[in-house]
Amino acid sequence: MLRASTSRKIWGYTFVYPIFLIISGLVIGVLIYNIILSFKDMQFLGGSTQFVGFQTYAEMLKRRETVTVILNSIKFNLVSTFFVILLGLSVGILLSEQMGAFRFIRGFMLLPWIMPGVIVAGVWKWMLHSQSGIINRYLVEVGLIEQGFPFLGTPGTALFTVAFVIVWRLFPLFALVVVASIHSIDVQLFESGKIDGMNKWQEIWNITLPSIRYQVLTMSLLNLIWITNNLVLVSIMTKGGPMYYSTTLPLFMYQLGIQFGKLSQASAATMINFLILLVWGLLYFYIYRRNQLRG
Repeated sequence: MLRASTSRKIWGYTFVYPIFLIISGLVIGVLIYNIILSFKDMQFLGGSTQFVGFQTYAEMLKRRETVTVILNSIKFNLVSTFFVILLGLSVGILLSEQMGAFRFIRGFMLLPWIMPGVIVAGVWKWMLHSQSGIINRYLVEVGLIEQGFPFLGTPGTALFTVAFVIVWRLFPLFALVVVASIHSIDVQLFESGKIDGMNKWQEIWNITLPSIRYQVLTMSLLNLIWITNNLVLVSIMTKGGPMYYSTTLPLFMYQLGIQFGKLSQASAATMINFLILLVWGLLYFYIYRRNQLRG
């Protein structure tokens, strides 16, 4: 007779493994097909079905816009993630204080995150419009600018304006995770710090941040993955323009494959984005594993 715990494990594996194998098969199958496609020269309207090796990658990387898109993606991902962490940590530490007003604010913090990305992008695009947007209208009224500024139509500001919007959307969730992590810290640590004469800044630096470092690292990498995969905001707010100054890899993949019908080039761009995501994913699982072992 099997023990009850062993029997439960067997039944658990029996129900989980089929679903796991199906999902793994789909993911691996799509990945293999994408890799094969990236070594061909396939298009919607004709093109060779023969293997051309790394010729597709070489032709893509020779194009100036491809290099611009890759650099845009790196800047967009890292800058956005940095400010999500900075704002999330700052606001999270502030809201962790047990005050009535802060509890009220925490209740509405998730609104930007739970709103559909299409609505977020559309509303911000309207507010940032150079002629009818309320942001430009306000800036003109207070005298900061003389006339409406095209934030989404200027090469130097388009990408960073979208980055601002994605930071606005993602940092509240980060902040709430920080609040929950701080509230899980043993109260005796803070009491010991007060006995030792620590001020608030020393308490944050020596107790709060070390105690929540794994949660912060995990959320940082999750946000980096979400931002790296983001298509909706860039697509709706700027469509990658002007020229390619705000085009990121997910939008570039969509344009190559769906708009221009260059399937092999879209697959090659997908593999570049996949390698970036693979690095973030491995870092995430490494930190998650370290946290599990520590727990």
